[in-house]
Amino acid sequence: NLVFKEKKIIIASTISGLILSLFGSIISKKIWQGEFQIVLQSSKSELPSSLSNNPALSKIVELNKVGDNALETEVAILKSPSVLLEIYEFVKKEKTNKYESNQNFLKFNDWKKSFLNIELEPGTTILNLAYKDKDRDLILPVLNKISKAYQDYSGKERRRDIELRFNFFKEQVDIFNKKSTKSMKA
Repeated sequence: NLVFKEKKIIIASTISGLILSLFGSIISKKIWQGEFQIVLQSSKSELPSSLSNNPALSKIVELNKVGDNALETEVAILKSPSVLLEIYEFVKKEKTNKYESNQNFLKFNDWKKSFLNIELEPGTTILNLAYKDKDRDLILPVLNKISKAYQDYSGKERRRDIELRFNFFKEQVDIFNKKSTKSMKA
């Protein structure tokens, strides 16, 4: 009975709510999102199976350094300021150029929480990375810069690992050359 008595008010409020929500959705800026995936690799080297199957050689070459936390470490590194700070500065500069004010621009951690989503896909070594922003033209350059920054980081780690292994083997060759020379003299 109450509904039938107040049907004009109910209809009017429903129609006005619908108009306001439609008007709000038209006025509000769209939020654009871009994403990509990174396949994280463990830090095990690509040595022949004869070396990786031999426990003694495996210890010498340090093949057993992969732990359970290796993937979480990679994710934390990708989320770190050492990788993302340059991207943050790029976004800040672009928004400052466009809107002429950087006074209200978010701090690094707030920007990372609001605009970036970096998660490891459960049970895999796949990292999902998504960047969202109201500026559609900024999405692709930011994603490209993040990808390049991570590639540079992972390549640097790989180059350092190769350099350490090379130095180790070079030292071992020198040691065994000396032992061999001593043995020959004896």
